[in-house]
Amino acid sequence: MGYFRKSAPWGDLTIDQVAFIPYGEDPVLIHITTLGNRGLRPLTVSYVEYWDVLVSPVLPGRGERSRMLRGLRVQRTTRYCAERRLLLCCPAGSYPGPGASDSGRDPDPPTIFLAAIDGLPVAGYETSRSVFFGEGGLDAPDALQAPFLACNSFREPTRADRIVLTLQREVTIPPRYQVALAHLYGCASWDAARRDASRSTTPLGLVERYSSRPPQAWFQQSLESWRESIIRLHAPDDPWLAREVAWASYYGQALTSYSAATGEAFFDQGGSRTYALGLPCSARDSCRHGLALLPNSPAQVRSTVRHLARLSSANGARSPGHRLLPWNSAQREPADQHLWLLWLIAEYALWYRDRAFVDQELPRLPRIPQGSRTVREQVHHSLDLVQHAMAGHGLLHLMQELGDRILSRHRRRGDDLRLRADAASVATGALAGVVLPRVAELYRWLGEGARAQATEQFAARVRLALSQAWNGRWFGQPAAERGHANRLQPPFLECQPWVLLAGAASEAQRVIVLHDIREQLPLGAGGDGALDAWDPVPFAERAPLVCALAQTDPLAAWETLKSCTLASHTEAHPERWYGIWSGPHSLAGVVRRRARAGTAKLVTDFPIADAHSATHLLYAARQLVDLQADARGYRLRLRLPFEAFGFEAARVGVRWEPHRVAGYIVPQGNDSAEIRVEYGRPFAGQPRVLVNGRRSAARLSADGGEVSFSVFLRGGQRTDWEIVAEPEE
Repeated sequence: MGYFRKSAPWGDLTIDQVAFIPYGEDPVLIHITTLGNRGLRPLTVSYVEYWDVLVSPVLPGRGERSRMLRGLRVQRTTRYCAERRLLLCCPAGSYPGPGASDSGRDPDPPTIFLAAIDGLPVAGYETSRSVFFGEGGLDAPDALQAPFLACNSFREPTRADRIVLTLQREVTIPPRYQVALAHLYGCASWDAARRDASRSTTPLGLVERYSSRPPQAWFQQSLESWRESIIRLHAPDDPWLAREVAWASYYGQALTSYSAATGEAFFDQGGSRTYALGLPCSARDSCRHGLALLPNSPAQVRSTVRHLARLSSANGARSPGHRLLPWNSAQREPADQHLWLLWLIAEYALWYRDRAFVDQELPRLPRIPQGSRTVREQVHHSLDLVQHAMAGHGLLHLMQELGDRILSRHRRRGDDLRLRADAASVATGALAGVVLPRVAELYRWLGEGARAQATEQFAARVRLALSQAWNGRWFGQPAAERGHANRLQPPFLECQPWVLLAGAASEAQRVIVLHDIREQLPLGAGGDGALDAWDPVPFAERAPLVCALAQTDPLAAWETLKSCTLASHTEAHPERWYGIWSGPHSLAGVVRRRARAGTAKLVTDFPIADAHSATHLLYAARQLVDLQADARGYRLRLRLPFEAFGFEAARVGVRWEPHRVAGYIVPQGNDSAEIRVEYGRPFAGQPRVLVNGRRSAARLSADGGEVSFSVFLRGGQRTDWEIVAEPEE
């Protein structure tokens, strides 16, 4: 996984090329070219490694002209470091970014580099596009007609479209022998002192690292890391779902981007949004993907948190030049952005018992004057901003068009829609009802009892406000002024499951809401139901619905989960196979209808799918297992109607069998924890608990339905446990 390979023979010469991105967070690519001699005489071969220089992706589609200009705006110089066999393309100015003001320019745009890392000499290099291609063009570059490249470099700043990076290699291959040439191509920060004292993110640091081992060793390590990082779902009735979960885990992790501004890798959106529109991933989407991949990628989750925290300023807005969209520059980010960040921090810290990360200092970007803050202080800060966003009736102000997606759709269509002064978002309020108890649990684990109590009281106020938004059929709050609400009548189903998960609905209200969802949204394979009418629940965002159904109807939750798969959709709609099943976010509504008519070129011909369809499937599958972390430790409660089930990730796993429950956890920090397993029925016999193969004291609840035991977790070490019934004597 994660590599491209091609082979070609030419007489006695064989060529085998492998290009791959090493597993991890380094923004580099390794290209290995193995030249073999099948003949009986030595072969002398001249090989040229060629890479373009383009800072911003350029692909056919809408906005190509603006993307091209954005990528070429920074002028660059080139130079060659003979000691490291390293060719550098360095920026000669700051990178403004999309829609940035003068104060928002990136002070440290990336340096593009190409290096030979195989230990063999370099015969020449060229950085001038015009010199390399000359009059021969792509078919017969002039530079290849000469014995050696001319070693030209740009000492004065020039446009990036005039630059190429090429290294010439001269090798003699003995008979029946082969020679491997390896090159490292990537981008990095040049200012090591300001960002990384180890120099690991500088060109020199990256070249030193990847020159320390044979290139094939990096390739094998990368393959093995991908194998270990797959998320495995063991489902009894649907092997295809297990295969798709494995693919989703590959895909979600692969859509990780590196920010030259923050020096961090973060979970990105992918799809046309990233690669065609060139828009940065919103904070909410990065956090959504992080929550889905939490059991697998703790390092990427930490990096995503640092990335988002470094981009936020005192009033809650992202820094200039890195906002969600250019036209939002005068407004704050919606409150839900901070709710998602709070949720990701709380879940990570509790799952991995990582107190060191909570107190890690987060340096701000140089252009933000507020200095630095710790992750703990970021939690305080984001929570204060969410409380400030409370409307008079206890919900959260919309603040922006993205605070509630139904309003966003009407505005994009140009509807005459005026918001009331006290307009609030039930969707954001319901999200707060889910997130705030998790933040309170984080405070409780950290020993901050007063903050935990205050956060719980805040959550109670939100739940009360949500319950008061009940209109007899669903939870909704009038947002438009009188005379402008006629088009907001259908229930916005996307937020209804969040209200149920927040615990704001009575049992009678839960029954009514779920019945309404069933009426509006058939739960069969690929069912669209009323989606054509007004797009209530996007295909890729049914994870909250799965979780809400699991509370009372596990079988319906399981069927809904299966209906969220690409396999289910393709079976139901074989004619709609256009590469990006989630549109930007959904199969439904305008995007899908345009795709059916062949007019939505932006999303139908794009080869890299949006991340939502992958990560929402992962999140829903994990929630059905219902392994939760809290201040006490971990609680497992299976929500599936099966006797055997399994969920295994790189750091967390559970296997549930008729007479045995087992699991493992690899924490980040040391901690004493209690593991509780709820069976939903009285335990048959007396429980026997093994921790790392040794007997541990087991406790059985008064009703016999819960088995608990204590463990001491050591950071970085795997702890295995299992519960079985004592054999009868």
